Amino acid sequence: MIDMFAYVQIINAEKKRFNGFASFEFINGSLTLAFMRGFKKTLRISIPINEVTNLSENTEFGSRISFDYDNSHFVFLDSGFGESQFLKENIIQATQK
Repeated sequence: MIDMFAYVQIINAEKKRFNGFASFEFINGSLTLAFMRGFKKTLRISIPINEVTNLSENTEFGSRISFDYDNSHFVFLDSGFGESQFLKENIIQATQK
Protein backbone atom coordinates (compact mmCIF):
# COMPACT_ATOMS: atom_id res chain seq x y z
CA MET A 1 0.00 0.00 0.00
CA ILE A 2 1.00 3.61 -0.52
CA ASP A 3 1.44 5.64 2.66
CA MET A 4 0.83 9.39 2.23
CA PHE A 5 1.18 12.34 4.62
CA ALA A 6 -1.15 15.29 5.08
CA TYR A 7 -2.02 18.02 7.54
CA VAL A 8 -5.35 17.07 9.12
CA GLN A 9 -7.83 19.00 11.23
CA ILE A 10 -10.45 17.13 13.24
CA ILE A 11 -13.31 19.01 14.84
CA ASN A 12 -15.47 16.93 17.18
CA ALA A 13 -19.06 17.48 18.29
CA GLU A 14 -17.92 19.66 21.22
CA LYS A 15 -16.05 21.92 18.75
CA LYS A 16 -12.68 20.75 20.09
CA ARG A 17 -9.96 20.79 17.45
CA PHE A 18 -7.05 18.53 16.76
CA ASN A 19 -4.49 19.69 14.21
CA GLY A 20 -1.49 17.74 13.10
CA PHE A 21 0.33 15.74 10.49
CA ALA A 22 -0.85 12.23 9.80
CA SER A 23 0.20 9.42 7.56
CA PHE A 24 -2.72 7.73 5.87
CA GLU A 25 -3.39 4.71 3.75
CA PHE A 26 -6.33 2.67 2.51
CA ILE A 27 -6.56 -0.88 3.85
CA ASN A 28 -9.50 -3.26 3.30
CA GLY A 29 -12.11 -0.56 2.70
CA SER A 30 -10.92 1.69 5.52
CA LEU A 31 -8.93 4.89 5.68
CA THR A 32 -6.28 4.45 8.37
CA LEU A 33 -4.73 7.55 9.94
CA ALA A 34 -1.63 7.59 12.14
CA PHE A 35 -0.96 10.98 13.73
CA MET A 36 2.59 12.13 14.26
CA ARG A 37 3.98 13.49 17.52
CA GLY A 38 7.70 13.98 17.15
CA PHE A 39 9.21 10.78 15.81
CA LYS A 40 6.32 8.60 17.00
CA LYS A 41 2.95 7.77 15.51
CA THR A 42 0.86 8.17 18.64
CA LEU A 43 -2.76 7.93 17.59
CA ARG A 44 -4.27 5.59 15.02
CA ILE A 45 -7.81 5.92 13.66
CA SER A 46 -9.46 3.53 11.23
CA ILE A 47 -12.42 4.95 9.30
CA PRO A 48 -14.61 2.57 7.28
CA ILE A 49 -15.13 4.36 3.96
CA ASN A 50 -18.78 3.28 3.79
CA GLU A 51 -19.42 5.29 7.01
CA VAL A 52 -18.03 8.57 5.63
CA THR A 53 -20.67 11.26 5.03
CA ASN A 54 -20.68 14.79 3.58
CA LEU A 55 -17.61 14.22 1.43
CA SER A 56 -16.61 17.47 -0.27
CA GLU A 57 -13.73 19.24 -1.96
CA ASN A 58 -12.92 22.93 -1.70
CA THR A 59 -10.38 24.30 -4.17
CA GLU A 60 -10.84 28.00 -3.42
CA PHE A 61 -7.71 28.36 -1.21
CA GLY A 62 -5.77 25.27 -2.24
CA SER A 63 -7.27 21.83 -2.25
CA ARG A 64 -9.13 20.66 0.85
CA ILE A 65 -10.95 17.38 1.18
CA SER A 66 -13.40 17.13 4.05
CA PHE A 67 -15.88 14.62 5.38
CA ASP A 68 -17.76 13.63 8.51
CA TYR A 69 -17.34 10.43 10.48
CA ASP A 70 -18.46 9.42 13.98
CA ASN A 71 -19.61 12.92 15.05
CA SER A 72 -16.35 14.52 13.90
CA HIS A 73 -15.47 16.66 10.88
CA PHE A 74 -12.17 15.80 9.14
CA VAL A 75 -10.33 18.26 6.86
CA PHE A 76 -7.28 17.24 4.82
CA LEU A 77 -5.15 20.14 3.57
CA ASP A 78 -3.08 19.58 0.44
CA SER A 79 0.55 20.70 0.72
CA GLY A 80 1.13 20.44 -3.03
CA PHE A 81 2.37 16.87 -3.25
CA GLY A 82 -0.90 15.41 -4.54
CA GLU A 83 -2.20 13.99 -1.27
CA SER A 84 -5.67 15.48 -1.76
CA GLN A 85 -5.96 13.95 -5.21
CA PHE A 86 -4.80 10.57 -3.86
CA LEU A 87 -7.29 10.79 -0.99
CA LYS A 88 -10.16 11.83 -3.25
CA GLU A 89 -9.50 9.12 -5.85
CA ASN A 90 -9.28 6.37 -3.24
CA ILE A 91 -12.37 7.44 -1.31
CA ILE A 92 -14.37 7.67 -4.54
CA GLN A 93 -13.11 4.22 -5.65
CA ALA A 94 -13.93 2.69 -2.27
CA THR A 95 -17.45 4.15 -2.15
CA GLN A 96 -18.22 2.81 -5.63
CA LYS A 97 -17.47 -0.81 -4.72
